[in-house]
Formats: sequence, structure tokens, C-alpha cells
Amino acid sequence: MDFAEALFTVKVRAEAMQKASDQVALDFLQKNSRELNFIRTRLLPVSGAFHTPLMKLAEEPLRDVLRQIDVRRPEIAVHSNVDGKRYMHDKHIRKQLAKQLVSPVKWEQTLHEIYERAQGQEFPHTYEVGPGKQLGSTLLKCNMKAFKNNTHVDVVLPED
Repeated sequence: MDFAEALFTVKVRAEAMQKASDQVALDFLQKNSRELNFIRTRLLPVSGAFHTPLMKLAEEPLRDVLRQIDVRRPEIAVHSNVDGKRYMHDKHIRKQLAKQLVSPVKWEQTLHEIYERAQGQEFPHTYEVGPGKQLGSTLLKCNMKAFKNNTHVDVVLPED
């Protein structure tokens, strides 16, 4: 999709997710946890129940906008966080982008797909650019070879 369409899609998705967050009944569950026989409840420090079935209300608005725009196969490898597989064609992309709202992020599966190499094929070097080292920490847990070929580049903004 072109840049303007991508921004519009992100806007629709964000608004739909916010609306779903405002209606997902977490307060009810926490207030009634004893009656519902929950052993323990704990609010996570996030602004919504993203990548869970509680985002179901956001799926249809996103599907609607994805039907209206020109979605093309990526020119570079882009992997879906739903199952780690590469996006293959427009129908697959539309389906996976909507599905990701309600599906857990499959980081480990995605990283295995990205780093899978045939015997003798050169292994890539990864650069993590940003203030944290989350990618490196994840690689350490699930792919030692990728972790050893990982470099963190810290980004520091100049002070005024």
C-alpha cells in the first residue's frame, strides 16, 4: 500500500482498538473476580488488551479499510506476527493484518522463520537500533546463533 493509505489504515486501526479497549469489560472482570472464581487478577501496564480476543470489536473496521485500499505483496520479506510466515499475496496480507488484532504475537516463531538458513548459507547479522535491547534479549532466549550475530546500536537524542 502507499504511504498515505498506510497512515489512514493505522489511524482506523488505532481508533477501532481504542474503542474496543473502552468496551472490553476488564473493570467488570476485576470487580467480580471473586464471584467468577478467579484466583488472581492483575492489570498489566498497557493501554489495552492488544493481541487478545478482547480486540474482536476492532477487526471489522480494519477489514473494511483493508478492502478499500490497494494491498500488494511486499518487495522485501515481511513476516506476519500471527504465525511468523512471510506475507505472500494481497488476500493473505489482509487476512493476517486483521487477525493480528486478536492473536498473540508469535515472536519466537517469527524469529525462527527469519533466521532459518539452508546448510552453508551465510547467516545474517542483525542490528537492533533504539533505546532498548528487547530484540537481543529475545534472541538470547530462542536463537543463540542469531544472538551472537546481533549488535545493539543505542540512539540518543541531542539535548537542547
